[in-house]
Amino acid sequence: MPSVRYQSFFDILQVMEKNIDNRSIQESQQILSYFGAWMGGMIEAGATISISSRENKNNGVTYSYPVLVIKSGNDDMLNKLYASQGGSLSRRALTFEGQNAVDLIISTRDFTVSRQEQVLAVENWSNESDIEERAKIAEEMKGFNRFLEPGQISDYLPLIQNPAFLAGVIDNRGTIMRGKGKNSVYPVIKVYSRNKPLLLALENKYKGMFWIDSEKGTEIAAGVKTFTTQADSYAWKVDFEQARKLLRFCKDFLVIELFEGWNISPSEEIHKATTERNDQILNLVKNEIAKYNGQTNFVSSVKQLANQFSLGTTRIEEILREGLSKEERNKRVKLVYASKGAKKKLSKS
Repeated sequence: MPSVRYQSFFDILQVMEKNIDNRSIQESQQILSYFGAWMGGMIEAGATISISSRENKNNGVTYSYPVLVIKSGNDDMLNKLYASQGGSLSRRALTFEGQNAVDLIISTRDFTVSRQEQVLAVENWSNESDIEERAKIAEEMKGFNRFLEPGQISDYLPLIQNPAFLAGVIDNRGTIMRGKGKNSVYPVIKVYSRNKPLLLALENKYKGMFWIDSEKGTEIAAGVKTFTTQADSYAWKVDFEQARKLLRFCKDFLVIELFEGWNISPSEEIHKATTERNDQILNLVKNEIAKYNGQTNFVSSVKQLANQFSLGTTRIEEILREGLSKEERNKRVKLVYASKGAKKKLSKS
């Protein structure tokens, strides 16, 4: 997997047009394949593919053109995709028409299941030069219902193990939120889609929880308007360490920005805090040794260090044994006894 951020996908078409060596072209083609996988994830999670028809009243000829509509709550992703690939951008929807739609749709051919028939229809339309034949293909596509044959869980399992496809699913219909534990933060990933087998495949591979979000016929308020759902809608959620593993796998292809600290597990946070505390203890001891008989006549004992850092004396001894050289440990012991002697003399005087 290339170590690139997703902007590389948006630049790929421009890169391919430049005079570059064979290796660069090969690498660019690989990234282009990832772009197709990302678009496939977007489409399978929720998008509309159609071939619209329109009769020219002047000559009576019916012209047709493919249309791809991506509706998403991720405005940042839509804006970036629009800036790269064009189209028509409206509130939470990006529409592609004609050859622009054809190119994007065909790029997903190897990465679609429920939309495979539509993708092939668009490809057939593209390969057909006769206007009337194109119109027939458009007519045959009318009324296609992807929910009648949505595919099987097994169809999606290989796809969701492609990091770019997985990122496309999350970027389109997912959210990544910050969960808060007692001493840490953790990612919470939720994906909403009508594609039941896709979400069940996510649950099968990456664990988490699947549920019905809204049933067909449910009335949902959208501002001042209400609409009735035409199909069941589903949801999948994963969090904590399993969510971290998933994000580590697909993060190079995500458009969604990840919050700071998403990748730090509680065990890593504890290790980091422990390391910082141990360094603090060792630096204190080394500083006391360096300043003895110069600026001070005091070196902390093991018991004093244990009280100061709220640790047991055994743990303090382990830290000193692991962090100081033998010479430093021997010198410290002598100075601790000398410092006790200095205290006694001071108290007598």
